[in-house]
Amino acid sequence: MPTMTFNRKDFCKLVGKDFSVKELSEKIPMLGVAWEHAEGDEIEVEVFPNRPDMLSVEGLARAFSAFVNIDVGLPEYVVEDGGYKVHVDKSVTAIRPYIVCAVVKGAKLDDTAIKSLLQLQEKLHASHCRRRAKAAMGVCDLDKIKFPVKYTTGAPNINFTPLGWDTPHPLSEILKKHPRGIEYGWIIERNTVFPILADAKDMILSMPPIVNSKDAAITVKTKNLFIDVTGTDPKTVKEVLNIVVTSLADRGGKLYSVDIDYPKLTETTPDLSPRIAKLDLNYANKLLGIKLGITEAIDLLKRMRFDAVEFLDSKESVIEVTVPAYRTDIMHPIDLVEDIAIAYGYENFKPELPPLFTVGEESSDEEFNRKLISIMTGLGFQEALTYVLSNSMKLFTNMGLKEQPTVRTVNPRTVEFTSVRTWLLPSLLEALAANQHNPFPQKLAEIGECLVLDNSTDTGTRTIRKLAAVICYDAANLTECRSVVNSILGNLGLEYSVRPTEHPSFIPSRVGEILINGKPAGFFGEIHPAVLSNWKLEKAVIALELDVSALQPAR
Repeated sequence: MPTMTFNRKDFCKLVGKDFSVKELSEKIPMLGVAWEHAEGDEIEVEVFPNRPDMLSVEGLARAFSAFVNIDVGLPEYVVEDGGYKVHVDKSVTAIRPYIVCAVVKGAKLDDTAIKSLLQLQEKLHASHCRRRAKAAMGVCDLDKIKFPVKYTTGAPNINFTPLGWDTPHPLSEILKKHPRGIEYGWIIERNTVFPILADAKDMILSMPPIVNSKDAAITVKTKNLFIDVTGTDPKTVKEVLNIVVTSLADRGGKLYSVDIDYPKLTETTPDLSPRIAKLDLNYANKLLGIKLGITEAIDLLKRMRFDAVEFLDSKESVIEVTVPAYRTDIMHPIDLVEDIAIAYGYENFKPELPPLFTVGEESSDEEFNRKLISIMTGLGFQEALTYVLSNSMKLFTNMGLKEQPTVRTVNPRTVEFTSVRTWLLPSLLEALAANQHNPFPQKLAEIGECLVLDNSTDTGTRTIRKLAAVICYDAANLTECRSVVNSILGNLGLEYSVRPTEHPSFIPSRVGEILINGKPAGFFGEIHPAVLSNWKLEKAVIALELDVSALQPAR
C-alpha cells in the first residue's frame, strides 16, 4: 500500500490545531490510516488504496479535522469560470483519448507545499492511476503558458526539453533514454506518434504520460498553476483532478474552470459537484450491531466530511448523504456504513459471541494435498514452493516444446514473469539448476496450481492442481521413477496402468503415460539430454507429473 510523509507543523496548520506526535500516533490510525513511524516532526503513514484523497497532507488534514470535531461537514469548493480552453485533436483518440484540466491561482506554494504536490502526484500515479496507464497528471506554471492549449500528437522527431535535462531532445529519444521514458515508455511506445500538450506558441508543455517540459516547470516563485490529467479511463482522470485541485484549494488556491473542446463536444472541468446517496439507518444498525438514532448517525457522517439530513419522503429511517467529489470510494451504502463505524470508533464496539455455534474444518482439497506431501516426504522428497508466474522460454523452449498459448501478464515488470505456468516440471528443473552446488542425489516435489486456457469456461481458463517430482543424480533411471509412481499410487490405494508415449521433454522410449480407470492421469520418465543442456544440468534427471484431481477420491 502507498505511504505518505508529511511535516507535523504543516499538518497541524492545515488542521487548525496543534497536536503532538504522540497524539497523532494515537488518533490518526483510528481514521483508518496506518501509522508507520516518526522522526522528529517528519511523519510517515500508510494509506489504504480506497482513500486516494488522503495521499496528500491536505487531504489527510481535511479528514482529520472533521474526525476530531474541529471542522465537520461537507467542505465547499467554488470553481469560477476561467475562460481557458484546451482543444483536443482527434489524433489522440486511439492513444490516450481523455483529458481534464483546471487552473489554480494564489495557492501558497512554499517548498513544503511543492513537495506535498509532487508527492501526491507520485503516489496517485503509483496507485490510483495504475502506474500512469489509466491516468497521469502534469503541473505547469500558468503564467508561462499562452492559451488556448492543444492536446494533440507529435512525430517522434519533435524536440522539447524534459524535466531533468537541460537541452531539447526528440520525443523518441526521451522515450528511450529519459528516466521517466524508461520507466513508463511501455504505455505509448507502440504508437507511431506520441501525445503532447502544447500552448498557442507551440511550446510543448508535456509528453503525457511520460514527462513534463522544463520550460513550464513550477518553482517556489510560481503563483498560478495549470493542471492537466490525461488517460484512458474518463472516470479515473476526473477523480484524480478532483483530488489534486481540492488539495490545492485547501492551501488557499482559487479554482478556475477549463473548457475541453473535443471534436464533437465540449466539457468543462473540474466538476466538484457533490453526489447524493441514500442510507437506510436500519441497514447500518443491523450490520454494525448497534442502535444509532437519526441524529447520532447524521453527526457521525458529518465527522467523516459528509453532509447528511433525514430523508422525509420515506417511511423508513433513511438518511440523504451528500458525498464530496473527491471521495472516489463511496460506491455503495456499505461504504457509508464503514465511515459511520470509523467515526463511532471501533474501540467503542462491544464484542459479542455469535448466536450460532460453528466449527471450521480443513477443506478436502487441502487435506488431500497434505496427505500427498506426507507421502512425498516419506519417500525422501523435499517440498518445493515455486513461482506461479513463469515465461515461454522456461515453459516451452527449455523443455523442447513448441510455444503454446498461455495466460499472459499485462505489462510485466520483468521478462521472468510473463505467463502463468501450465505445468510444474519446468519450475522444478529450474530449482535443480540453481542447486547444483548442493550434494546429490536431489529429490524435489511440489503440489501447485497451474492455469490452462479453456474456452468452455466462463473465464476462458481452467485451474488444475498438479503433483510433480524430480530426482537428480548420475544413476537416476526409469526403473526408479516407476518405483516412485508405484509408491505414490499404492499409498493412495489406486490401481493404475502405464502405456508407452512420446513427449519432447523426455528421452524416446523412456517415458510412460499413467492411466487411472483408463483415463490419462499423468506421465513419468527420463528427461531428454537436450532439455538438461538447456537448463545447464550436468546429471541425469527423472521426473513425473500427475493431475491431482485424478488421484483424489470423488466427493
